[in-house]
Amino acid sequence: MLKKKIFIALLTLLIFTLLFSESMIRLKVATFSTDFEPPLFKSIGLQRGEVKGDYDYFLVQFDQLVNKNLKSEIIKAGGIIYDYIPDNAFIVKLSNKSFENLKSKKFIKFMQIWQPAYRIAPNLISDKQESFKGDIPGRINLLVAIFGGENVENFHAKLRQIPDVVILAGPMPVRISVPAEKANEIAKYLANQVEVYWVERDYPVELHNAWSRWILSTFDTLNMKHSADSWKSQLTISSSEDSSRLPLYAHGIYGQDQIVGDDDTGMDYDNIYFRDPSGIKPVYDIDKDRVCESTGSHRKIVAYNVHADSTDNDDSGHGSHTTGSIAADSMNSGLPNVTAYARVMGMAPLARLAFTDIGNSSDGLVLPTNYQDIYQWAYNAGARIHSSSWGQSAGGYSSYTLNAQQLDSCAWDKKDFLMFRSAGN
Repeated sequence: MLKKKIFIALLTLLIFTLLFSESMIRLKVATFSTDFEPPLFKSIGLQRGEVKGDYDYFLVQFDQLVNKNLKSEIIKAGGIIYDYIPDNAFIVKLSNKSFENLKSKKFIKFMQIWQPAYRIAPNLISDKQESFKGDIPGRINLLVAIFGGENVENFHAKLRQIPDVVILAGPMPVRISVPAEKANEIAKYLANQVEVYWVERDYPVELHNAWSRWILSTFDTLNMKHSADSWKSQLTISSSEDSSRLPLYAHGIYGQDQIVGDDDTGMDYDNIYFRDPSGIKPVYDIDKDRVCESTGSHRKIVAYNVHADSTDNDDSGHGSHTTGSIAADSMNSGLPNVTAYARVMGMAPLARLAFTDIGNSSDGLVLPTNYQDIYQWAYNAGARIHSSSWGQSAGGYSSYTLNAQQLDSCAWDKKDFLMFRSAGN
């Protein structure tokens, strides 16, 4: 009986979607057809029925598939187009006059104020918010973004007027700390502000990431031995010697002439795997922006982006571990009597690294509110491939977030840049 009910429900949903596919609006908080009355959110304090100022943001849906001509009509009417909303709709900024110009157009199927309910992560509406490891006890962090073109300084000033709100980082998106018991109230207040684009929980991040090189190249998880008596203690970085051990090396591919980006707790540049025999140090970039001011001749580190600090003196040494997994090479360290264990190398031992330090002395991660800052810095340092071995901690919102949007934007803008992120531990 239960299976039959589930089947009927799924069939009904499928028929509804097929019949009203061109009229559907698909949002995190709700999915609805504009052939009917849209859902109401007044009871939870997330609905506005009228424009309060000279302009507002609107959900504008066409009566046909989106095309350049329709977008041009929006612009002619005085609108500023923001995100695409499935199906056949956009978020559009309109003045009162522009709204009047546009609403009578025949190609407009539906127009509505971009409701506060559409600007907030659903789990912030009513779910009880609790602190996780990495949060300040009794408090949580929120990430808030405003629409492009809005005044960031004015918005920061507005935030400072809200009791119990502390600005942690910014400028945009801005990371704020709020009491956990007031998080829902504050988040809904922010979602009701005209300039606000999105509000979400900013969960703490944690580190992620042996035998990866062997497994990835051979798919063999059975013949791994201790380094002292295994093939890897005999590596010479010579394809003729190494090809029988790792097929990738049969082609002479060791990462030579490649720069790989990485961001982690720090990097011990004088470690045997990265040490430059000439004794030179890496070039440190301390500006915390997207511009790599200069690069250096250190044999392994093209540039070191000091976002948190300039060392890997934390408990785990995680950053030296991940960079080592990528490009460790002790053979060219200049040190005599390299032991079998030390001769363990990274997947691409001749590659160099553009590294961003995001770890403090206690293994905590210090991240910009816009992740593009990290990746565009690495790109400007010459990297065209990037690795990140960290992610949301337990309790993180498993959905499309502002940070996910930032990564997509970076991938779209830099089509010759490939970013890899760990899926967990």
